[in-house]
Amino acid sequence: LEGKRPLKRPRKDTNPQGKNATKFKSQKEDAIRKENWLRRDILVRIVSKKLASGKYFKRKAVVDKVLPDKFTAEVEVLDSGPDTKDGGDLLRLDQDDLETVVPKEGKAVR
Repeated sequence: LEGKRPLKRPRKDTNPQGKNATKFKSQKEDAIRKENWLRRDILVRIVSKKLASGKYFKRKAVVDKVLPDKFTAEVEVLDSGPDTKDGGDLLRLDQDDLETVVPKEGKAVR
């Protein structure tokens, strides 16, 4: 082992800092994205915990409009229960913050 150099650790890649960080990330995500599943009038569940400090987490919504980029939708949040009137908010969300809702067996499909 004498005379041999120690192995170097691989360098960690770092994201650009400042204004270019967001631009770099969005270009990378656009290159990866290929499939969009958003359609108008489907029932979705909001899965983003960061949105409005978790106010909408696991809330159901209906897709009102799919934007031209096909990965963003305007959704209308539904009431959380039959007796509460807390829905009606319109949000513009990325499909990564949503998931489709499959109805329970025997329930009507919307």
